[in-house]
Amino acid sequence: MAMISFALTQCNNAPETKKTNTSTIPVTQKNTSENAGQPKFAFYNSDSVMLKYEFYKVTKKDLETKQRLMQSDFSTRQSQFENSVVAFQNTAGTMTASKIEETKQSLGKKEQELREYGQTQEQNFIKQSQDLNEKMSNNIADYVKKYAEANGLTFVFAHSKASVALGLVYAKDSYDVTADIVKGLNEEYKKK
Repeated sequence: MAMISFALTQCNNAPETKKTNTSTIPVTQKNTSENAGQPKFAFYNSDSVMLKYEFYKVTKKDLETKQRLMQSDFSTRQSQFENSVVAFQNTAGTMTASKIEETKQSLGKKEQELREYGQTQEQNFIKQSQDLNEKMSNNIADYVKKYAEANGLTFVFAHSKASVALGLVYAKDSYDVTADIVKGLNEEYKKK
């Protein structure tokens, strides 16, 4: 929030302003050498980066495959358990009271194990997802830092049409470096 406040303060201190009806709108200066010493801004569209970043595409596909396999495995185990319950119900009339009690306890234990297995699998999947998201975020942040330093940028904002929570609601297209970010990220990903 402090960075946004600083950026807004810098924009409000810009010498050129344009009068309209009742308000003063700061005119953003282009990132040129004549503006040396002044902050230089750029932004990238985080939605576009996610959709076009090869690491994200591969990771998303892998996670979806893992999730389908996990769900299939759990469904198979659940069906096997349900079949055991049905078999017990069908044969319970021919069992002794002690065998019925023993089978109920065994089925209760299997049900608890199945529930714990499902929870463990879900927790493992969530952890893998979080780890991959963190790695992707770190990759993007590291690349954006290198890009900013190489291009003399003071600030690089992330913009998302899906969420204004990132802080950037509007910026001129001339400050959009999304294509450069995507290209660079994909080149780095291919090298790895």
